[in-house]
Amino acid sequence: MRKIESYQSQKISDLINEKGLAIAEYALEKDFIVTAVLKVISQLNNDDFSCVFCGGTCLSKAYGLLARISEDVDFKVISKAVGVLGNSKRRDLLGALKRQAVECLVASGFPVEYVKVDKARNNNGYMLLSIAYESYFSPGVDLRAHVRLEFNHTQLSAPVATKKIGLLFDVLAGATVGQTFEVACIDLMEAAVEKLVLFPRRLALYRAHPGRIFDPSMVRHLYDIHQIAAAYPALFSPSDHLKSLMLTVIKKDAQLYSRQHPEFFSDPVGELNRVVEWIQTDAQIRQRYDRFIRVMVYGRDPPTFDMACNTFQYALRSAVPAPENPAH
Repeated sequence: MRKIESYQSQKISDLINEKGLAIAEYALEKDFIVTAVLKVISQLNNDDFSCVFCGGTCLSKAYGLLARISEDVDFKVISKAVGVLGNSKRRDLLGALKRQAVECLVASGFPVEYVKVDKARNNNGYMLLSIAYESYFSPGVDLRAHVRLEFNHTQLSAPVATKKIGLLFDVLAGATVGQTFEVACIDLMEAAVEKLVLFPRRLALYRAHPGRIFDPSMVRHLYDIHQIAAAYPALFSPSDHLKSLMLTVIKKDAQLYSRQHPEFFSDPVGELNRVVEWIQTDAQIRQRYDRFIRVMVYGRDPPTFDMACNTFQYALRSAVPAPENPAH
């Protein structure tokens, strides 16, 4: 898809004006492209791997929990074969998946020069593609002029959920009939637990090494956890299942980032708790969150920074395992 049709761009403008929506034309247009990319990748027929939709865009489009602009399409790549792949074999098989993804995107209508592989690391265990397109609208300073497509080779801790996906335009228009397709998605609790670990872990690393570049959009995880808790409050009620899932994610991240972040490896729960306490008093994080809400969230009555922080802290405390070193 090089670009959407001209009549679709007019329908976007009309819908926003008629309903007084707090979403930019460019953002709503971009969802057409995001959805096209998502459909292509979700329908890949690969003998070696399954692609499972995850991330904030999944929570927004598949679960309907987030009223924020999503620019990324994230997939977990799951091996179909039992056992651990050797580095050489993994590199070759994931490289084949990468080429297949590019070929299918091009076959769907994206010009070959619009689809680029930006990164391929860890024997192709992490792959990042950027997909350009032509727009009828200006992206402004806060949105990218391309779609990021990310693949992470990993294992899941919970069964996948099959969800129907459609256009955000149809949702906002209140359309009862719209084209949808089914996508294999990450389990909601697993998605939430990953955010509970990822956000404070990344902040802790930034605090320990201030020279690192901090992604200001990371504050989105505060909003996301609040929205999940608002829709499914029982999800964060203390339970053995929640704590077990949290322990699994902590162990995986502690091992994965042991060299990069030894403090997290040594005391992961302490690192998470210390950062969450610090977030609530940090003026810069508060400013970034407030800007994120103004620019990226189109839903009504979004949570304030204090509300989101309190929810995140409650969810984290409900999920953390008993005091011990879960990295070992």
